[in-house]
Amino acid sequence: MSIEEGGRRVQTPAGRLVFAAIVGFVILVNAVRTFGPASLFQPELSWLVVWLGMWIATLGAAAAGVAVAYRAFAWFEGTRAGRDPLEPLPFRRGTLVALTFAAVAAGTALRFADLAGRPPSSLLDDLTLIAPTLELDGSFRDFLRPLRAAPYGVGKPFATVGVLYLELSRWSLGLWGTTLTGIRFPAAFAGSLSILTGALLGRTLLPRGGGTLAALVLAGLRWHLIVSRWSWAVAIVVVPLADVATFLLVHARRRRSLPLAAAAGLACGLGAHAYLVAWVAGAALVLWAAMRAGDDEPALPRILRAAAFAGAFALVASPLFLPGSRGDPPYFVRSGNHNVLSEIRYQKSVFPLFGAMADALAAPWFVPEPAPWADLPGRSRLGLILGLCLAVGFGRAFLKPRDELSGLLLAHAVAAGVSAVAQGESGHPNGYRYVYLTVPAALGIASGLLALAGSAPRRARRIAALAGIGAVAIAGTLGARDACLVWPQARPTFTQFRGCGTLLGEAAHRWSLRGPAEVDGGPDADLRIAAIVQRYALMRRPEPPPGGPPLSPSTFRVSLAPPKTLAPGERVVERVVTPWGKPCGVVVRSPASDVGRQARP
Repeated sequence: MSIEEGGRRVQTPAGRLVFAAIVGFVILVNAVRTFGPASLFQPELSWLVVWLGMWIATLGAAAAGVAVAYRAFAWFEGTRAGRDPLEPLPFRRGTLVALTFAAVAAGTALRFADLAGRPPSSLLDDLTLIAPTLELDGSFRDFLRPLRAAPYGVGKPFATVGVLYLELSRWSLGLWGTTLTGIRFPAAFAGSLSILTGALLGRTLLPRGGGTLAALVLAGLRWHLIVSRWSWAVAIVVVPLADVATFLLVHARRRRSLPLAAAAGLACGLGAHAYLVAWVAGAALVLWAAMRAGDDEPALPRILRAAAFAGAFALVASPLFLPGSRGDPPYFVRSGNHNVLSEIRYQKSVFPLFGAMADALAAPWFVPEPAPWADLPGRSRLGLILGLCLAVGFGRAFLKPRDELSGLLLAHAVAAGVSAVAQGESGHPNGYRYVYLTVPAALGIASGLLALAGSAPRRARRIAALAGIGAVAIAGTLGARDACLVWPQARPTFTQFRGCGTLLGEAAHRWSLRGPAEVDGGPDADLRIAAIVQRYALMRRPEPPPGGPPLSPSTFRVSLAPPKTLAPGERVVERVVTPWGKPCGVVVRSPASDVGRQARP
């Protein structure tokens, strides 16, 4: 809505009210979290004055945040960056094509560089799927069991994966062999492909140069780059599929075409065979499909377009609900294992609902990743440069929600926010699960950069655009350094990936070159990882056998700790430690003759 003021149309304060309410809510929830919900909502009369002081501070901080946010957004409304239409980058088309090519090439190289060696550890979830993947033969019979448990072969799996994704893994293992490169190739390939699809969306939804900026952002985006480099690729595989679906839906909206909307649903539905989050991306696109594509578009075509998308998505995803073998978990087992309702029952409080909502709203800027396998702990998801540009892009979305890109960004924000709240406060915000949002984020960042560059005086616009591209390049360089050098070697990453399991498995493989070696059994995840690493010889790089003088015929056993008493002839030949000197386990040598005697009845 708008009003007439002084002969010109002025935007009503709806956008600033929404923005101020969001800021106030986030501050209020975090203030309650700081003092403790029990302290604020279950007071004792003995410290009534302190309790009143805490409430005054809580409400005062929230009120101050609302006032500052309201005035800041009102100022933004009056700036050229918030008010004016986006201008194309002031460069020749050939220059933009060259920059896009350089961004895609650099981003691809970063995702494939030393793929087998970084990160140095492998994840149990993916390693356990090697065996069922190798059992597939590429025929229709594979799909008679549409799902496999993940982790596979454990007593109580907590997730599932579609056989269609396992067929992709089977192709990769056939191409590269049962190696770390073969396991991680789908993630690196999908991550590289999504730079291209993100650039295509930027070119489609933004003025000239928008695709180039989106590619530059994605190429070195730490969040996207990290998830593209480790083996459990199901989340990153969803990204290019969601991008293709978005591209088709853009043209379905512009041409008011139901077949294109159905094709978009088919593309997004394929992502459901890899990871549950495809349903969240699909919900966002259904919402966007139902939005007006023009001021004159009636309701019925919008409803039919959304229905065509949703129906095609459901059709492609429907095989996932067919009954499989006994013991295969249901498709939605993960969402049933943990959700906000279970947190409310456990904590006997509704605060997890509000905490998850506040974290979802602040995550791109202020809430770091809690799980080190998806990002560096304690670091902002986007950083200062990219975060500022995304704030500008979202500010424009609040001001012009009916614009094509604005509607897409807001639809993704609503769907992802509702999903995050439903999943609960624990482990949230989950950058791995929501990695598909990296492309919408890149589009928002690109729109913010175009707005900032376009707000410069016309004669300085070229310099402003160069400065923006340089700032993105600096942010990408720092992100690439962190993703390729810092994160793989960080201690939290090693711990999260249970790196001791990889080290023990590598030790078992090395010693197996000198005699039979086995990994002690047991429920410990490190031992399960070690056994799989040894079985498939998943070495980061070829290693020579242990040095030293030749040993008499021996067998070797890898365990978490040396036995309390060693049998005659047994001795510890290697103590496996982390890069920080913490013990992981030992390799015990036993004379082959002794082992043979012990095995006889």
